[in-house]
Amino acid sequence: MSALIVGKEAHIGAVCEILMGSGFNAVYYQQGGEEIDNACLRGYGQLDMLILMKETIEESDIRGIFKQAVRLDIPVVLWRGGMMMHKKRLKWILPFMFFSATGMVMAGQNNWVQVADEIEKALHDAMRSYETGKTSEAMEQVADAYFGIFEGEKANMEIAVRRFISLKKAAELEKGFSDLRKAMFNKAPLADVKRQIAALVGAVKEAAGKLDGKGVKISME
Repeated sequence: MSALIVGKEAHIGAVCEILMGSGFNAVYYQQGGEEIDNACLRGYGQLDMLILMKETIEESDIRGIFKQAVRLDIPVVLWRGGMMMHKKRLKWILPFMFFSATGMVMAGQNNWVQVADEIEKALHDAMRSYETGKTSEAMEQVADAYFGIFEGEKANMEIAVRRFISLKKAAELEKGFSDLRKAMFNKAPLADVKRQIAALVGAVKEAAGKLDGKGVKISME
């Protein structure tokens, strides 16, 4: 497997070590994100993962790179400073972790049910895009729902589910986002996409209810 890391050289040592110990036999590095485009990504051959080091890349560049990666169906991991990604965690992240740098959790959320409602709204927006034939846009919106809300910095539901419900449930929810995106990529019938969205929204809301029932605070930072 191969991966491309985009960021400053001083920050990539630990990431390279984890990747090489997790089955990657080719790890490339590029400093700065302003020159990453479709042609650049294709130049590295078939990439299995693109890692963007958030603190070292301009926000506008992150959004642009992500859109290029979506078009080429390259999984994207947004590496945040101070986050240790252990080898075991990396292995189960690989099949279904797709991130977007464009989504943001809306202010004013004070419980997990509200977070789930935001995810539902984002996924329904994706469904409408898919219904009108805008497949790439729909896939980006699903990724936005995942990274911008489910994995949002202000209310990281993935961490909350993993800590206070179970690692298995967190993995199931993450896989739900990935399966939905894959279905769109494979041009699945609209009825199938709608069923997947309904199932994912139901699972997210169920988890949100459990978190609120346990009294888990909305801020996980």
